[in-house]
Amino acid sequence: MAERFFVDERNGCVAVRDRSRTDPQYSGLHSDTEGVVKFWMGRQVKTDSVGWGQIFSWMVPPEFVAEARELCDKMNADETGAAAMIANGVRWFKEQMSDANNDPPSGL
Repeated sequence: MAERFFVDERNGCVAVRDRSRTDPQYSGLHSDTEGVVKFWMGRQVKTDSVGWGQIFSWMVPPEFVAEARELCDKMNADETGAAAMIANGVRWFKEQMSDANNDPPSGL
């Protein structure tokens, strides 16, 4: 059986999601997507220039991915505590995690 919480890593963002609250038919990933417990947005970086404009790409710092995996492991290890926390409000949990944790490493 799959663990309840999982890391969803995409091009430009990463999130910890609750499988029990995730709609498998919805393919998007945003901070307000149902089932998202914690969301990190990467940074848009210039990768190249061409004659008609610039090419940009999304970069998620490795620190964000590591933090997501660590949180996911903790939540799966204590699923009862994590479920209680979610029952009391995912928004409360997001506030406790603080947006300050989403700042990119310097130099990005």
